[in-house]
Amino acid sequence: MSENWFELGVIVFIIIGIAAAVRAGQANPEGTGTLGKKFTALEGDVRTMQGDVRKIERRVGHIETSSAKSSDIVRLEKLVEDQGKQLDEQNRHLAKLGEAVAASRSAGEQRGKQLDRLYDFIVERGMSK
Repeated sequence: MSENWFELGVIVFIIIGIAAAVRAGQANPEGTGTLGKKFTALEGDVRTMQGDVRKIERRVGHIETSSAKSSDIVRLEKLVEDQGKQLDEQNRHLAKLGEAVAASRSAGEQRGKQLDRLYDFIVERGMSK
């Protein structure tokens, strides 16, 4: 009978071990579903971050396309320099025109004075006769 008790004890020990393993398995995060929930939440966070990264990439791309490049700046500087030269040339031309107008005005005033003298002379002569 002691052998039966011994066999029965071994069987009870095995059953208790199996029950303990099953209960310990329930504490496993995958067995309880917690790990799956955490992975699902993590996937959602990763998708959100991917969307944010795409938005940032689009903004950077827009900034890159809308910002001036060094070649554009050099071209604009040359254009401004050329415009400055043209303005200087136009200013010189205007100064020459101003001198010509001043000279023409002076000559016109001289002619006016001469005509006034002739008129006075002719009127005096015509009146005296």
